[in-house]
Amino acid sequence: MWSEYLWQRATNDNEKVMFRFYGMLANEYKPVYLILTNKELVFEKYGKQGCAIIPALFSSQEQKDCDEMVKKFIITLQKSKYRFLPLYKFLRDDSGFEGFFPFFAVFPRINAGAVIKEEYDDFQNFSEFILEQCREFGLTPFLTKSQECGLNHLKKETYFANPLPTTYSELMRRTLSGEIMLLPKFAM
Repeated sequence: MWSEYLWQRATNDNEKVMFRFYGMLANEYKPVYLILTNKELVFEKYGKQGCAIIPALFSSQEQKDCDEMVKKFIITLQKSKYRFLPLYKFLRDDSGFEGFFPFFAVFPRINAGAVIKEEYDDFQNFSEFILEQCREFGLTPFLTKSQECGLNHLKKETYFANPLPTTYSELMRRTLSGEIMLLPKFAM
């Protein structure tokens, strides 16, 4: 069933991405598999002026330290005026550790909160912001002005997105912060 697929409870702390990176205790679900159709919808709606895809992989050996850096980066994105889609890749390292590692697709579309508005920032301003933040956090972005190029970059890999909101207050909090969420039967 589709609902079983969307609502898979996390079985360990690494899978509880909403708590790990956002401090939300109520949402204990795993990230949701991002199908090609969802990728296309996101880029059709938000990626018309390009995007930045940013892997938030930090070189620190301790997962706790890495998670803290990701939290700080998320706060930076939330405070920016841009819309962003949190992504995850499921990775397994040589030691046997496996888990969800964050990536972000950031778009130059202005975050108008709950207001439906199609307003984009100048790509030069957007790219300067992304490059400055990535320098500060030691990250390497993939920047493109092409909607098709950005989508093709995401098509190459398997990604997961944040789980669906479990409460109305979580939905509003995430919407107002600029997060793009995948909501079944609803407009994004």
